[in-house]
Amino acid sequence: MFRFGRLALIAFLSAALLPAGASAATYYVDCSRGSNGNGSATNPWNALATVSNRPFAPGDTVLFQRGTTCNGALLFRRAGTAASRITIGATGAGAAPIINGAGNAAAVRLTNPSYVTVQDLEIANSARYGLFATSSTTATVNGLQLRNLVVHDVTGSAMDGKATGLVLVMPGVSGSRFNDVLIEGVTAYDTSLWAGILVHGEYLTGDRQWARHAQELARRSTNIMILDCTVHDTQGDGIATYMASHVVMAGNVVYRSGMQPIQTIATPNAIWSWASNDVLVHGNEAYDNHSPGADGGAFDIDYYSADTTVQYNYAHDNQAYCVAVFGAERTSTVNSIIRYNVCANNGRMGSGDGAEEIYFATWNSGRIDGARVYNNTVYPTARGAVGTPSWAPKPSFGTLPLLFENNLVVSAVADVLGSGMANVPFQRDYNLYRYTAGAIVGDEPHSVYGLDPLVSGFGYHDIGRPVTEWTLLPGSPAIDRGTVIAGAPTTDFYGNDVPRGLAPDIGAHEAQ
Repeated sequence: MFRFGRLALIAFLSAALLPAGASAATYYVDCSRGSNGNGSATNPWNALATVSNRPFAPGDTVLFQRGTTCNGALLFRRAGTAASRITIGATGAGAAPIINGAGNAAAVRLTNPSYVTVQDLEIANSARYGLFATSSTTATVNGLQLRNLVVHDVTGSAMDGKATGLVLVMPGVSGSRFNDVLIEGVTAYDTSLWAGILVHGEYLTGDRQWARHAQELARRSTNIMILDCTVHDTQGDGIATYMASHVVMAGNVVYRSGMQPIQTIATPNAIWSWASNDVLVHGNEAYDNHSPGADGGAFDIDYYSADTTVQYNYAHDNQAYCVAVFGAERTSTVNSIIRYNVCANNGRMGSGDGAEEIYFATWNSGRIDGARVYNNTVYPTARGAVGTPSWAPKPSFGTLPLLFENNLVVSAVADVLGSGMANVPFQRDYNLYRYTAGAIVGDEPHSVYGLDPLVSGFGYHDIGRPVTEWTLLPGSPAIDRGTVIAGAPTTDFYGNDVPRGLAPDIGAHEAQ
């Protein structure tokens, strides 16, 4: 399984930002100029149409003047190479240059953009897409980078599908996919369409044209990194991958996704993956996310997926769950790991399915095969720790282990474990359960029931990752009361080594 690491990320970025070849040229665009020049620094172009029609070569750079606005659509149809990228960016001092779509379907449309970098631009005011990267042939599109962009106000067309919104990377023909995509430092907000940031696999028409799980793998876009992005005020999803393999979504913040007032095409979540394998959801914050119907949670491991790890995230004040795992359509969602997360005050809808912090559901003969939930700090205030749906039989599970251990559950509701815990055949032990308004008893042989966990910043669910909140104080009954779990990481939510005592602690914090 892919593992996120700083050295791997540095190597990835270094290889992707190789200097251009000797024959590379730099072209300049200043749309405030009264006449269209030759693209030089002293006589720049002044029109997006000129850029759109230019036959750029690998290694070329296009720089837009900061502090200026270009109206219309940038329709870019060129590709670089692995050694000589094409870069579209900014020059000069001041605010980022603006590409104002002026009602066009997309403000920036990239077609077959292998080894193209788009960076340091503001993109706004388009009808269907802010930035849309796609393909027109069956070839794989390699090495696309979208960095330090601000994309907003995509408002002009009807909500007719999920493949609409602020930043979309999606093949345009069957047989094509994207590989090695980096989306980093992008801020995307305000759309009446669906998505904030969406990366998709092979283009398939029709809502029910999904292939069986084993047949999908060759169709998935691969090696996707979505890092340090901020998404808010979308009608649908915040950040999502559909049909993708080897995915990292790390360091992102999503809030006020799912703001569509009435459900039309689907139900959204903040950060999630569908039909994806080898996915790492790491170190994100999701809060105040909504849905016009079901869902509206923070993180979701959806069906047709395998080998997904949700870790070191902070989810709070969402309409529904902290993390969900779903299985459907006669296939299994395999090997889901939920660890070292802080989940606080989610399930703000207060009633109904999915208000619990951790939620499991299957339908249409789907299964969940393997789920390990450990070393999370969970603060339920609506429906308890674990939930399953009331609208269907209890979820169906496979033969891989189901583990619920080392979790710190401090609940403001009497149903501390949650109504669904009995429907998931967990191996349960080495947890701490506390009901803040009364007693609790249980039968897990090594778990702690009813004792005050002695945590700093109890009840914290403010904006911004906890720093000292939810950490164990000296004398906490959670210290050294956990168990060693095979394959567990060696650091906690706060960056401390694990273990630092005789045994791992219970919860997301490892005390000194």
